[in-house]
Amino acid sequence: MHELLIRMVDRDGTIIAPGRFLPAAEQFGLIKEIDRWVFAQAVTLAARGLKVHFNVSGKSLGSRELISDLVDALRQTGADPALLVCEITETALAHDEAVAEAFVHELSELGCEIALDDFGMGYGGFAYLKRLPLTALKIDIEFVRDLVENPQNQHVVKAIVTLAQGFGRQTVAEGVENQATLQLLEDYGVDFGQGYAIGRPVPVATVFTADEAHV
Repeated sequence: MHELLIRMVDRDGTIIAPGRFLPAAEQFGLIKEIDRWVFAQAVTLAARGLKVHFNVSGKSLGSRELISDLVDALRQTGADPALLVCEITETALAHDEAVAEAFVHELSELGCEIALDDFGMGYGGFAYLKRLPLTALKIDIEFVRDLVENPQNQHVVKAIVTLAQGFGRQTVAEGVENQATLQLLEDYGVDFGQGYAIGRPVPVATVFTADEAHV
């Protein structure tokens, strides 16, 4: 399982984090074009057999162009939609709940999986868990970063795991930075983790090179 992360390269080759350019893209009406580009990259990776998570902004939830692009790309590449996991935050869902939920159901009907990102930070998570065809809850990094030292976060993570299991959903912990945290998450029954203790972000080409080297 991989997550598709987006970065920008400055003129001098410096890597620019998304927090610096995505707000500007939203302000100037470019975020939908970025989302469409990300969707296309995700389908390309799925066509090569990778299960890939990717994010979509609140501005694009409900976009007919995005759904149309996805349907066309799946048809052209033959990619298995079950390899695509669309991550959506509660904040994005709350932007226009009716439109967003219809969009999520349409993605699910196409065969894509849906993950609720930053789970635990909003107020509507339990309701979304009941109403939406979610496959996974991503435990926010706020509850994972100091998990070993923080008993309150331990209670929260265990509660999320119990809740997810009760609904038949998987859990993914964000921000796993050391082996002690990873071991504790395993003990609690968290299904997946992401963070520097597991793997650092690398260019997509590097992933394929590594996979091909083991063929």
